[in-house]
Amino acid sequence: FHPAIPVWTAVLALSFRLEKPMFRTCYGITKIVGILVATAGACIMLVNNFTQHDSHQLVWGILFLIGNTICMAIFVLVQKRYVFEDTQSYWSQMPVSVTAWCYFFGTIDMAVASLYYVIKCNVATCSSHPWHIPKEESLPLVYAIFITSALSYLLLTWANMHVSSTLVTAFW
Repeated sequence: FHPAIPVWTAVLALSFRLEKPMFRTCYGITKIVGILVATAGACIMLVNNFTQHDSHQLVWGILFLIGNTICMAIFVLVQKRYVFEDTQSYWSQMPVSVTAWCYFFGTIDMAVASLYYVIKCNVATCSSHPWHIPKEESLPLVYAIFITSALSYLLLTWANMHVSSTLVTAFW
């Protein structure tokens, strides 16, 4: 579902006129064709997934993943509009702080949500303590937190300052 983020970004940016449509240029036509191909591919994968699995949890999972991709597209567009394009904005002087604060509160939300599963986990259903991290998994965890997450969002914010939101999410 992650590849749907640029599709949602382009659709929302064009719908709310946050980006100018360039239907008569090669770039604009390529963008529209890319959106259509990505949408068709997502529909084919979705239909194929429903024919293989017909469960209630799958539907909820798909809805949450679609919601996640739409929210990320909205985040990038709102950041572009109210942080980078508004020169009077307090946050335009420190754009990485906006991203850091958003993800800080997201981390708190995820921690609270994960407590449900930790409380639900007991000795009969869990093989080990839910917060135990094996020593050999510590370095990959640090890498995942600081390189693939923090650095990725820092670069996403930096790129969003310089190019269109659709282009940022297309190469993310």
